[in-house]
Amino acid sequence: MFDRVESKEEIIVILTKKFYLFFFPMPHTSIMPISVTKFLAYSGIQIRWNTMDKLILEKCHKKIIEIVKINGLNKMRELANESSLNIYALLTPDISQYIKRIIWIR
Repeated sequence: MFDRVESKEEIIVILTKKFYLFFFPMPHTSIMPISVTKFLAYSGIQIRWNTMDKLILEKCHKKIIEIVKINGLNKMRELANESSLNIYALLTPDISQYIKRIIWIR
């Protein structure tokens, strides 16, 4: 699943995949700025999921789009820098139960 989202500050790419390098099962959603210069200036976010179920991943992907549209990537990063638990405040219980790990892409 691939979407371009316009937040308050920038255009963000949200990409959800079930596999890493086509072979290794690793369901995840990457959230990053579309601009190369902004991507190099600061990091994106990767959320790894604990499910391979297509419908659940679609639901999580759509929810991440909503969250990014409202808050933007910068707000998500700010919360994460304050405390790793703060980012969960943005995520609703219906998708946070599927989170395995949140990683900051640099």
